[in-house]
Amino acid sequence: MKTITLICLLMTSTAMAFCQRQRTILTGDFPHLKNGDTVSLLVYKFGEFPFNAKELRNSYSSAVSDHHFTINVSLQDNGPYECRLIIPKLRITPNIFIVEKGDSLHVTGTDISLNDVTGKGALKTNVLRQMDGIWNSLAQEAATKSRHLSVASGFELVIENSQKAITLCRNYVIKQRKLNPVDRNLLMAYAQNPIWDIYDVIYFGDYNSKQKDTIRKQLNDVWLPFRNKNLKSSDLKSMIHDYRYAQNMIKDYSLRQIAEKHDFGALSDNTDLWKKYQYFKKRYTGLVREKLIAALMLSAPKSNDIAICYDDAKKFLTQKNFKTALDLYCQSLPGTPAYNFTLLDSNKTAHHLADFKGKVLILDFWFTGCGNCRELTPKLRTVEEQFKNDPRVLFVSISSDKNFELWKSSLRGGLYTTSPSEFNLYTGGNGMSDPLYKKTNTYSAPTLKLIDARGNWCENPIDCRFDDGKDLIAKVKKALGD
Repeated sequence: MKTITLICLLMTSTAMAFCQRQRTILTGDFPHLKNGDTVSLLVYKFGEFPFNAKELRNSYSSAVSDHHFTINVSLQDNGPYECRLIIPKLRITPNIFIVEKGDSLHVTGTDISLNDVTGKGALKTNVLRQMDGIWNSLAQEAATKSRHLSVASGFELVIENSQKAITLCRNYVIKQRKLNPVDRNLLMAYAQNPIWDIYDVIYFGDYNSKQKDTIRKQLNDVWLPFRNKNLKSSDLKSMIHDYRYAQNMIKDYSLRQIAEKHDFGALSDNTDLWKKYQYFKKRYTGLVREKLIAALMLSAPKSNDIAICYDDAKKFLTQKNFKTALDLYCQSLPGTPAYNFTLLDSNKTAHHLADFKGKVLILDFWFTGCGNCRELTPKLRTVEEQFKNDPRVLFVSISSDKNFELWKSSLRGGLYTTSPSEFNLYTGGNGMSDPLYKKTNTYSAPTLKLIDARGNWCENPIDCRFDDGKDLIAKVKKALGD
């Protein structure tokens, strides 16, 4: 009996020791945190996805005591996980952390900085932080110098510094002898992040035809040769864990469309989604393909190709997390019943979609302080003028302001709304957390949505700022059957 008891005790202690080794713990000390504050860690199985796709992450939290917190994380496998630490009253965006089963990390900092990351498994996060510093420094240098240069010279400098950043980051990773092969491949994928700088310069620029020709020439003569030589697929398995690498491949596709076909429209996530979808579907397989497809669709909330992509993706998606995320995301497809919202007017009277049965509704999502929303207003007024005598059409303004009085003040100011005949609603303090925003995947403003007289979603109209409302007018007439 004693022998059996001893064996059981040994087995129990061995199991406890193994579990102790396998626990993943993140601790931290921040002087600005107070007792009762809550620190959270968002853990992404497939990398940090856009638009807060909760189905693709797990959340862990800890109450603060004496400026200290301890977060215990339960990881299901040995792969690296991207994490985002959410610290109250932090005035900067914290770096991505990379954790694996068995890591024990400790982080210190203030409300304006993250200082040291120490402990078992800290090397990969610190390497990533160092890489962040390399490419941010070179990007800032290019941005400062290019202000005084021509479009051609400025863009050439951005390409040059992005090339430097990629080379320096790759060399830095190679020097880290203590990295295991999986972490090394993941960080090599991160080293390609400077593609974003080149993409963003073009995306946010406003270029005439001649300047676009110059940009295209530089992409062909300078960027593509470097890209084809150096931007290799590190290890496709690493792509499963790093979301930004997937985004880089999507942006790389857009840059090559510009260089090879002069297609600047490829810069928009919402443009030619079906074409992009087919491109990545044909060139990748397995979980990498599923991740790329999910990333494409979740990044294009206003595309009218979502329905055809969704119908096709359901045929081969195997990962439950991706399927669930896309099922929830694709709830406002053209022809499907619109969500029966409950929103308040300025008298705090509740209104529901069912109240407007038989009318074509133009939903205009905005918030106070949104400059683009203010630019949309005069364009939308022009559209409203087209239908002012048609009782079948109703313009519905929906604000995500959380402060009721602020919203009413903005209504009186008239900078964000069209006319007294417009129906003004707000989310009752819920902001963008209101179910209507979630059901329509509305995460930016301004956003326009269209509901037909039967209460079904229509195709998304083009933002009136870009075509003076022509597409919206055409879609309203189509919904009316005119």
